[in-house]
Amino acid sequence: MAALRPLPIEALRLPDEVVQACHPLGIYQVGQLEPLDRGELALRFGPRLIERMDQAEGRMAEPIPARQPPPELEAHQSLEYPTTHREAIEFFLEQLIGRVSEMLICCGRGATELVGRLDCPPAPSVTISVGLFQPTASPRHLGELLRMQLERLELPAPVAAVHVRAERTAPLPCRQEELFFCDAPSRQRPRQLAGLVDRLSSRLGRQAVLRPALVCEAQPELAYRYEPLLLVRSAGFSPSPRKHGLKPALQTQLPPRPLRLLPQPIAVSVVSVLPDGPPFRFCWQGRDQRIVQSWGPERIETGWWHGRPVGRDYYRVETAGGSRFWLFRRLYDGRWFVHGTFE
Repeated sequence: MAALRPLPIEALRLPDEVVQACHPLGIYQVGQLEPLDRGELALRFGPRLIERMDQAEGRMAEPIPARQPPPELEAHQSLEYPTTHREAIEFFLEQLIGRVSEMLICCGRGATELVGRLDCPPAPSVTISVGLFQPTASPRHLGELLRMQLERLELPAPVAAVHVRAERTAPLPCRQEELFFCDAPSRQRPRQLAGLVDRLSSRLGRQAVLRPALVCEAQPELAYRYEPLLLVRSAGFSPSPRKHGLKPALQTQLPPRPLRLLPQPIAVSVVSVLPDGPPFRFCWQGRDQRIVQSWGPERIETGWWHGRPVGRDYYRVETAGGSRFWLFRRLYDGRWFVHGTFE
């Protein structure tokens, strides 16, 4: 009790309403509760306060529920005679994947990474793994992905044992099937996309299937990067502006941007009424474009730490033909460039 007396009453892990009721009475430390009548404390603050004090002093047991370790989602098969026949190896892989799938379904989980191991004594074991865009327990889909890896595999020696393990799992989503077939395609699109991503990643490698992600950068052509889609998904990535340092408030303040930028800004000849004013007409792909409406300027400048600073005045313009362009004037020399077009 001597160690508990100087601690704040919050150390007893009391409910917030009990703490808020104690503070106006001048009770801030555990030691201030000791001389008070236990019956009065229970009547005023409820039995939870007495229970927490008894647990802290060791007069009442506080069992800690043990967390059960996750089940071993693994299956293996030893071969009586080592073999190099692909058909036999694929047969054992399918059998083991079916057993692992049953375990996953019983746990209500799906695999997001499946690992297969082929023991080839006296050579080292060969490991093949596949990552998945969405958790699944479908033995057909998992078997297809592992077979793609097996096709590119060179066995150093005959296979004596086969192992399959669900390395990473996630809760298996439950989907209600459609009663009418006409409503099914909209529900099946995410599953079809996930299957496509899994097959491409298995065939080409996880680093080859990418997705764009926003980067906090003022210069438009540098405001994104590509990340492996499967690795981002398995890490629980959320495509949120906050994740990449962009505040949601800034997102609403930015003027409209074209969905597609040109690979490189293209220099154009521009006529403007004032030297620093909006453009009046410009020449694009050999044709004279007369501007009927413009919005801007939006000034974009980079910091000195990027090396050579970049300063631009961007304009959104609409031509007489109805096309919309994203133009900018370079500040240090006044040259004009087309950076993108609006669809």
